[in-house]
Amino acid sequence: MAHDVFVSYSNKDKPVADAVVARLENKGIRCWIAPRDVPPGYDWASILVNAIDNSLIFVLVLSKYSNISKQVIREVAEAVEMGIPIIPLRIEDIEPTQAMRYYIKSLHWLDAMSPPLEKHLGELTSSVQALLSVKGKPSEATVTVVEKTTQKQGSSSVMGEWRTIKFNIPNVKLWRQPADGIYISVTHPPDTIAWSEEIVEGDISISLNVASQEKDAECQVIVYGNGMGFTQGSLLFTFGKGYYKLEKHSTYHQGENWLVLTAANVDFRNHVYSVLIEIVGDKASLYLDGEKVASTFFALSEVNRRGRIGLSKTWEMLGDVTYSNIKIKSLSCGLGE
Repeated sequence: MAHDVFVSYSNKDKPVADAVVARLENKGIRCWIAPRDVPPGYDWASILVNAIDNSLIFVLVLSKYSNISKQVIREVAEAVEMGIPIIPLRIEDIEPTQAMRYYIKSLHWLDAMSPPLEKHLGELTSSVQALLSVKGKPSEATVTVVEKTTQKQGSSSVMGEWRTIKFNIPNVKLWRQPADGIYISVTHPPDTIAWSEEIVEGDISISLNVASQEKDAECQVIVYGNGMGFTQGSLLFTFGKGYYKLEKHSTYHQGENWLVLTAANVDFRNHVYSVLIEIVGDKASLYLDGEKVASTFFALSEVNRRGRIGLSKTWEMLGDVTYSNIKIKSLSCGLGE
């Protein structure tokens, strides 16, 4: 089952760890904790590594026992290597060992040494909810927030009205949808694309948040596709792996389809990118975090101008890519049927 938080602890602190999980899951935040979530018959080490790598947040129950636990330190090291935010919850007045300090010395700790524990669990829950909000993951604290569109992102961003667009999950083994409006690619076979349920048409703006646990992830949004695969007449907006790229028809053919290919400094670690795609007339533009990073003109005769939207990633990239808060705005013809 998909989860948001990995809880790391010493077995001697299990009552506190269980209380952490109970409080977070009571707020709709799914946790992974051993041994509860270890399937019988599976290799323990590989299951733990996979669970950490697929977490958005790592909560460390820090005590005199976990402080010297080689297993806990290995788990913390894995989270650091994957760039996963760590929240240490210190339940005893101890100083980290040298091994532990190496990984958490620069982090902000939550001290939970004075009773009642429930008060500190409330602070922990608020911190987790805030981080999930930054990562584009809805939580009880954020689902009722109405996002306002900034006028500085795109030249046509004040036109029309934003609406949420939904996508079909092509294969539950390749994609998961932990919450409404969130789509996560979880493996890397070629041409695995989640397609929008409806057809879009004409001039449009597409807004979304993109995140990954991999520093060098590569994300791609296909516009005007046929809902099956790479499509003659579609436009592709790609960023990551050191470049921004706009192309037509397909991501293959070694540059024949490129419209724009420029160098980029993109690092997904602990960062959720706010993406805006804008197609007006014969011009396509890509914005990241409010800044235009790529723009080009294209031949109208070569582009469909009507089709589905696809979410994809490159076939060789191993880590997950998360697409969330996906919205669309019609700038001309409107949405098709």
